[in-house]
Amino acid sequence: MQDFLFRPEQLASPRLPGISAVMRIKNGAEFLEATIRSHLAFFDEIVACYNDCSDRTPQILLQLASEFPDKIRVFHYEPQVYPILSAAHAGAGTFSLHSMANYYNFALAQCRYQLAVKLDDDHLAITANMARAVATVRAASAQGKPALFRFSGLNLAGDLAMPQVYRTCPLVGTGDIMFFPVHPEIYFVQAEKFETLQFGRQKALLPKRYLGVLYCHLKHLKADYGFANLAEPERSQHCHRFLHSLQLQSLSQFCDASTRQELIAGYGTIAFWLRRQAWFKWLLRQIGKENPLRMQRLESLAADLTAIDWQQDVVCWLAEADTVPPPAQISLSQGVAVGSSHRPDTKWPAGMLVS
Repeated sequence: MQDFLFRPEQLASPRLPGISAVMRIKNGAEFLEATIRSHLAFFDEIVACYNDCSDRTPQILLQLASEFPDKIRVFHYEPQVYPILSAAHAGAGTFSLHSMANYYNFALAQCRYQLAVKLDDDHLAITANMARAVATVRAASAQGKPALFRFSGLNLAGDLAMPQVYRTCPLVGTGDIMFFPVHPEIYFVQAEKFETLQFGRQKALLPKRYLGVLYCHLKHLKADYGFANLAEPERSQHCHRFLHSLQLQSLSQFCDASTRQELIAGYGTIAFWLRRQAWFKWLLRQIGKENPLRMQRLESLAADLTAIDWQQDVVCWLAEADTVPPPAQISLSQGVAVGSSHRPDTKWPAGMLVS
């Protein structure tokens, strides 16, 4: 695709009942096949768009598309796309051929089904949680009750052979990770640093529901820690901050009650207690509100984590990942060595971050 320029009306055409997963990929070969195979059973199609790839991404996509021709559709977005966090990105408009938003909206416009969900090339589905969530989304759609079904992921980091929870920032997903209707008012727009999903009038019309922790996020397990697609100096700066703050926990440690209490304290113990009360939730419903996503995530976190089958949902997929050895050294502003999974001499941060 050489000259696609997005227009919102491209999302207005009738679509089939079902779910399209939308992927935007640049050099995502490491976990691409595992991501697609772990999600394939849950969606009616996966729309996989790639751009400016120098790794095996195109070959992996074409092989999978030949194996699953009815469910995987591959598109090549040819124009140069300005990297996020760059000056060129900040200066590009939503409807620019070179904007990240236009690239993502190109993928969104290819969807054949009425519901869409963003899928990155480093997500592994948590089978039990994803199955439950997709059943909820499909049931609501069949009943004519559209909503914004939001969900989260569990950040992993460390050694590929023995991944652990990224304790510094263990949970991710409060922005555009959701199931949403394909609609001409819902599309990606260019912001200063990233692309964001905007909803127009639908934001007030569609209720928001939280589905839980549905995937494991592998970004920081990549050989470049997930920052290779950034332009310099942002790439080196992000690597530097990541390595200097990196702390890990096993899944069992993260599931411990003390970790949950730390997360609650970070949210606010009194606020957490108050928002759990039935009468407070009733009051919110009377004014058309609900608890914030982070609060809902804390409430369901223990059950979501318990449902993870570490062997099935993580280890088996990573054993077949298309990985390359990490570089022994990367040029950072302060000469931080890269190649070890964590820094034992780094002090624990004051608290955990959640996005």
